[in-house]
Amino acid sequence: MLTLLPPSPAFVIHSREYQEHSLLIEFFTLNHGRVSAIAKRVKTVRSSFKYLLQPFFPLNVSFKQGKSDLWQVYDVEPSGELISFAIPEIFCASYLNELLYYLYKSKESDPKLFASYLETLKSISEKISLDKALREFEFALLDSLGYGIRFEDKDGNALKLGSFYHFLPDSGFIKVSDCKSVSESVEFSEVFSGEKLIMLLNKQYLSVDVLKCAQKITNKALSTLLNNKEIKSRAYYRAFLQSKDK
Repeated sequence: MLTLLPPSPAFVIHSREYQEHSLLIEFFTLNHGRVSAIAKRVKTVRSSFKYLLQPFFPLNVSFKQGKSDLWQVYDVEPSGELISFAIPEIFCASYLNELLYYLYKSKESDPKLFASYLETLKSISEKISLDKALREFEFALLDSLGYGIRFEDKDGNALKLGSFYHFLPDSGFIKVSDCKSVSESVEFSEVFSGEKLIMLLNKQYLSVDVLKCAQKITNKALSTLLNNKEIKSRAYYRAFLQSKDK
């Protein structure tokens, strides 16, 4: 027996064809976290909400829940206007969806992450502090996944001005002078100043250098979790930039 759940704010993050006229859709929802659901016969001419089931459309979605992890879409209503993006900003918005699709599996509500996602989409669409918005979403996602960046050294001590650190996702920040004691087999590629790390701890994104520092840290942490999965939006963004340089 299926249970009808109250409507939840939601976004489509991925969809694919399911049987002849239906779609299998991955939703990011406020009330239920990640939801996999079948939208039956949504591809038919008579479907009343097929145009709504696309990425970046703020929705209120009602689901029918059974014993299976695969739910059913019962009803869909818009809760706002479709958030539109120009090129190359569309690649940045798609990047958020790819991260959620590959990494976020929880069926628990995470209002903080949902709010961060919505705010980041708006910042991307309006071209406001784009790099800052992306980094803040990445930090929020890592927190939600249980891999939040702790801005302290590997022993739990406060980072220090005038010191320099390497970052390992499994170990945290390691003072340069302590690297040999960690492992001779570990390869370190980036050095981060204590000053910039403390600025990130205090959410002081005051310069391009600090944002680049944040990007290198989140990229390293996310790459470990992604386990070499290809992020297509990144490739499309790089290809676009290369075409502009020609």
